[in-house]
Amino acid sequence: MKRHHQVYIYTSHDCKMCELTKNFFRDAGIEFIEIDITHDKNAEIKMLEISNQNDTPVVEIDGRAISGYHPEIYETILSRDREREKDRDKKD
Repeated sequence: MKRHHQVYIYTSHDCKMCELTKNFFRDAGIEFIEIDITHDKNAEIKMLEISNQNDTPVVEIDGRAISGYHPEIYETILSRDREREKDRDKKD
């Protein structure tokens, strides 16, 4: 059974690292929801609550927050989850 990740990317206007982050997930074929905090104070507050960071991007993958552009961390989380899925499929 293929698992779909719940991915939110908190972004701001003219953020180059935000664009790189979105491109990473697009290239990986993983759907995400972009949340632009530029004009949304509630979204900015939520981002701060989950990450303790004021800077974008902040990526939330299945409830785990990663601050900044860190493709190696995203890949580690996604790969680990893929391995768990394979193990589960073998047991079924």
